[in-house]
Amino acid sequence: MALPEPRGAGLSVAFARLAAVLVCVIGEIVLAMWLHIIPGLDDALPSLAGMTPNAALGIIAAGLGLLCFTFRRLRVLARVIGFVLVAAGLLVFAPRRSRLVPTLADNPSTRLSASPGHSSCSASR
Repeated sequence: MALPEPRGAGLSVAFARLAAVLVCVIGEIVLAMWLHIIPGLDDALPSLAGMTPNAALGIIAAGLGLLCFTFRRLRVLARVIGFVLVAAGLLVFAPRRSRLVPTLADNPSTRLSASPGHSSCSASR
C-alpha cells in the first residue's frame, strides 16, 4: 500500500498540469490566428500576432512535454519531446555553414550591392 501524497505535492502537480494546458492553448490560439479560423482574433490579441507557426508548434510541443512529465508513466515521452525541441533549437541557431538550413547569403543574387552614397556600404577605395 502506497503512502498518500502530501497536499503540497498534489497542488504543485495540479499547477504544473494547468500551466502545461495553458501553454498548449496559447500555441493553439496562435495557430488559429495564422489559419484565420476565428475572425477578429488578430485584433483581440495583437501581442501574439508576431509569433510564427513554427514557434507555436514548438510551444505546443513544450506544453505537451510538461504535461507528460507530470505523469510517471509518460516521463520517457516527455524526455523525448524535450530532446527533439533542443535538437530543433540547436539546428535553428547553428552556424549557417551547415547546408541543412539554407539562408539568403547562400544565394549570390540576393546579396546587397554597395551603394555609392553610403560610406558604410561602399567598398574600400
